[in-house]
Amino acid sequence: MYIAVVESWSKYYQVYLEGVSFEPNARRRVAMGLLHLSLEHQQSILNLAKCNLFGSSFALLRCQFESLLRGLWFLRCANDSDIDKFVLNKRIDLVVNSLIKDLETTEGYKNGALKRYKSGKWKAMNDYTHGGFFQTASRTQGDEVTGRNLSEYSSWILTESSKLSLLAVLDICQIIEQPELSHILSAAYLDIVKKSS
Repeated sequence: MYIAVVESWSKYYQVYLEGVSFEPNARRRVAMGLLHLSLEHQQSILNLAKCNLFGSSFALLRCQFESLLRGLWFLRCANDSDIDKFVLNKRIDLVVNSLIKDLETTEGYKNGALKRYKSGKWKAMNDYTHGGFFQTASRTQGDEVTGRNLSEYSSWILTESSKLSLLAVLDICQIIEQPELSHILSAAYLDIVKKSS
């Protein structure tokens, strides 16, 4: 049931964002690419969940979170030198805690939500991504190997992934300079996802 709700949200924002254009510059291109990648991870998490491949969907949550953070940071915080290095594929340190610290000085993130999100979920995201205890222990029941134990967490992964997708969608609206669209999509998220959880 919850898969259908998240799929509705995903299809809804895709209708509005597919093929949008924006005034190109390096900052916007980098940010857009990373935010779009974050949304692709959300859609992959959804598709893996539809196939009952929850272990792999869990592993993508950290990828989704990090591409979101990087996209937000390049849009809101990076200096021109950072952007030039990234575009030229030169080394740039994108440490998660530093990205969050910088982002939480910008409008919409000053409340500390990103730091709280990371502190509450980072250990689990690393476990899922790197094959830690939870990822492996949930695959066995007695002497049987099974992934069934992960399915009980399906609403959690889909909820978390949907939350991150909303943040990506809102900053994409900023890039394409359509603030009214961010209001439409926020309202749709609340109507589709929040009312169902």
